[in-house]
Amino acid sequence: MNKELRSIIRDLEANGFEVGPEQGRHRPVFKGGVKVTTLSTTPSDWRSRRNELAPAYRMGLPKPRDRGAQKGKSRNTPPTG
Repeated sequence: MNKELRSIIRDLEANGFEVGPEQGRHRPVFKGGVKVTTLSTTPSDWRSRRNELAPAYRMGLPKPRDRGAQKGKSRNTPPTG
C-alpha cells in the first residue's frame, strides 16, 4: 500500500469512517455500517482519487487544504483596490 493511500485511510478512520480489508485491489469504506465508497489501491489517474473521495466529503470528511493557494491569500476573497 502506498503512502498516499495510508494517509487517506488514516484521515478516514480519524473522522469516524471504517475502512474494510482489501478485496482484490479495492478497499470498501463504511460509515455507520453503510458503504460510502470504494478506494482503489491502484488508481488510474489523479481524478480517480477525487471521485472516490467525493461521497466521503459529502458525509462529513473534511476536505484537505487548497494546496494551490498562496500563503496568506484566499482565492475566495474579492480583489482589493
